[in-house]
Amino acid sequence: MVSSREVRHDETNKAALTGMDMKEQHAIVKLNKRRSEIAETAQRGFTVVIGANSLDAAIVREVHWLAKEAGAPLTVYMVAPTKPWVSALITPQAEQIKRLVARLDAQLVTITPKEAVEKITTDWRNALPLRVFFGPRRRWPWDIGVSRALFRQLTSFTKSSGVDATVDAPVPGDTWTHVVWRLDQHRPWYHDYVLSLFAVCIAALSVQWLKNLMPAENLSIVFLTAVIFSATAYGFAAALFASLISVGLFDFFFVSPTFSFSFSSPDNVLLVILFVLMSGITSNLAGRLRDQAEAAQQREGEARALFQLTRDVATSDTVEETYAAVVRQSALLFDAETIVLVPHQGPSDSDASKAASTLQPVYPPQSGLNQDHIEAARWAFAHNNPCGQGTDNFSVLDTFFRPLETANGVVGVLALSNFNSNMLVEDKARRMFDSVCRLSAVAVERARQSQELEDARVISQTESLRSALLSSISHDFGTPLASVIGSTSSLLTYGDRYTPEVTHELLTTVLEEAERLNKFVSNLMQMTRVESGALIPRLQLTDVDDLIGTTLDGAQRRLEKHDLYVEVAERLPLINIDFVLMETVLMNLLENACKYSPPETSISIMAYEKEEHVVIDVKDNGQGIPSEDLGAIFDKFFRVKARDRKIAGTGLGLAICKGILEGHNGSIEALSDGPGRGTTMRIQLPADVSDIAESA
Repeated sequence: MVSSREVRHDETNKAALTGMDMKEQHAIVKLNKRRSEIAETAQRGFTVVIGANSLDAAIVREVHWLAKEAGAPLTVYMVAPTKPWVSALITPQAEQIKRLVARLDAQLVTITPKEAVEKITTDWRNALPLRVFFGPRRRWPWDIGVSRALFRQLTSFTKSSGVDATVDAPVPGDTWTHVVWRLDQHRPWYHDYVLSLFAVCIAALSVQWLKNLMPAENLSIVFLTAVIFSATAYGFAAALFASLISVGLFDFFFVSPTFSFSFSSPDNVLLVILFVLMSGITSNLAGRLRDQAEAAQQREGEARALFQLTRDVATSDTVEETYAAVVRQSALLFDAETIVLVPHQGPSDSDASKAASTLQPVYPPQSGLNQDHIEAARWAFAHNNPCGQGTDNFSVLDTFFRPLETANGVVGVLALSNFNSNMLVEDKARRMFDSVCRLSAVAVERARQSQELEDARVISQTESLRSALLSSISHDFGTPLASVIGSTSSLLTYGDRYTPEVTHELLTTVLEEAERLNKFVSNLMQMTRVESGALIPRLQLTDVDDLIGTTLDGAQRRLEKHDLYVEVAERLPLINIDFVLMETVLMNLLENACKYSPPETSISIMAYEKEEHVVIDVKDNGQGIPSEDLGAIFDKFFRVKARDRKIAGTGLGLAICKGILEGHNGSIEALSDGPGRGTTMRIQLPADVSDIAESA
């Protein structure tokens, strides 16, 4: 007949199995969903369309990192001209790009301009890319790059197909198309003209002095130096002004007839044209050099900021420090108030909408975001799309929300307020912002994974300790209680029939088992005090002889079946310890030596000085400890495999000893040559420095 208890037990097991099956099914569904997403990403990769230009290598590298973060393949279409004179010119650059693509483990497709549109669109119809990146476009037919016709046709295809297309800036082209009107827009406009006039006057004075050495008509080149100076320092506008003033002064003062103007002269017209042409060329070169210098400084600043962010994130020890590093560096880079928002459970634990519902600001603690801001951030997280200021969604808010995405999905949201909205439009600022967001996303994901691992470790450790505690209580408490109950029930039932010797033996058993129970409870309470920090040593200078002698007096009954050897070095320095706690340590070590050593074997205690420390060794000739367990025997509830479960104990004694010694700035270690070769427990305590000096 099956009892109702067994029926309830079976129903509980079935319910647990059903719950486990549902969890497994849910996990399988999420795994299959993730696999399908990975498969879709692997099928729809990133595409780059470039010309055979050495400048395109930077675009290929940048897109490679984006594809690597997204876990998507990369395909590079290189449009190579077929004209012989152009092909010979670009061959070294094309070979450089081919080597780069091969090194990045990407797919390279080399095509001619005539077949480019048909080949690329056919490939895209077969497998639509996730994102398309276009390299620099050429301005003139003889330039190297993607032609404008090809660019228009491919961008039209991407728009109709709903593919995100990123267009890079055109290559800085001809010297003639980059004339800079003013180099420095921060100074007043008249500043450039005044200094240019001053330079022309100096040139005129130089001509006045040099005309005594050579004909004045040959000294127009001196005025050209003033024009070049103005173009280099102030731009084309000031150089044009200097050209006109130079021609006028030269014609009025130095060309016959003097003190009259003859602008209609072919010489003067040619001189004006020459000066203007030199002004344009020089100002262009100066502008390009200044632009390159500013770009180099900007790249240096960006690289320094990204390196600082990477270093701060790498050296962060806690999740809060990682969030603080992201907020601090983002605020410095964008001159904005920055806030990091993350969900309480990541996308791996639930879908995006459920994770978004738990999104909350985590740093700084006082974020100042209201409920509207939180809802906007959750929308950005769930849809993986920016929103807020400067966008079409939640545009009324004064804060911009950017999702932080990695290869594993969206891990958080970066909120910026009180910032320059041009950052979202300008290409350079946007690229910098994207780089910071990618680094921040990786940092947030790393921080969350570290927190999850730590939580899992704590939970695992807690469960392990709980299981060990229950096992210890059920075994080590059950045996003494059974002995106590059996002895007392026998005395109560048959006490009048027992001889005095039997009665004494039963009472002795009750006393010994009660002492064991008391010892177990004391160990548990003492371990709690050690871990909570409530165990504060009351230090006093102590002689090692007194400590060992007092401990041996309390352990006489336990040492009756063993031979004891004690060796204490002469003139040992005093040690600053809590006498009662240290006696507990030695007592635990002696009890272990007695429990794990066969009767009639020897136990030795040695005390000596070593490197300003007093060392106490407790050595037995018992079972020994395997080498793989030497580092773990000081853990709570640890028992060497299963063989010592027959010996009473909670597995807390050595953990208590370690906690007490650490509170004394001391240490304890176990030494053993292996099973059956005995064990040495070594205690090291700092000696009293003043006593060492007096002894010396």
